[in-house]
Amino acid sequence: MNFNEIDSLTYDKYTFGKCIRKQREEQSISVRCLAKNLNISPMYLSDIERGNRYDPVKGDTLSGLIEYLNIPEEQVVSFCDMAYATKGYSEYGKYLMENRNARVFLRRIMEMDLSSLEWDVLDGVLDEVINNRENKKII
Repeated sequence: MNFNEIDSLTYDKYTFGKCIRKQREEQSISVRCLAKNLNISPMYLSDIERGNRYDPVKGDTLSGLIEYLNIPEEQVVSFCDMAYATKGYSEYGKYLMENRNARVFLRRIMEMDLSSLEWDVLDGVLDEVINNRENKKII
């Protein structure tokens, strides 16, 4: 399954769970086995797969799913976006409410209607900022 091929505009509270189930079944992993590896109950995992529980974005569950379901690195962002979409991206809203600069930045970006290439350039600039921050921690 390629998570990048799923249109992000179609994400709903069920998309993430359906994708987990499909990926798990494609790899012939049982609910019990995956739940055990994630240190969660099989019922909790089953509820996530059926869309009856919110995403497991806190703690180690999401990173465990990425690891145990062998999500390719180039698909991790889409996989995580699906997880956040189960709650309607509520953590983004909370962050935006608490950070005026983030709201201003996002508003400016929205007004620009960036092309894919421009988004890639902006992402590269963010990578540079992250690398510079990490390098300063080492020094």
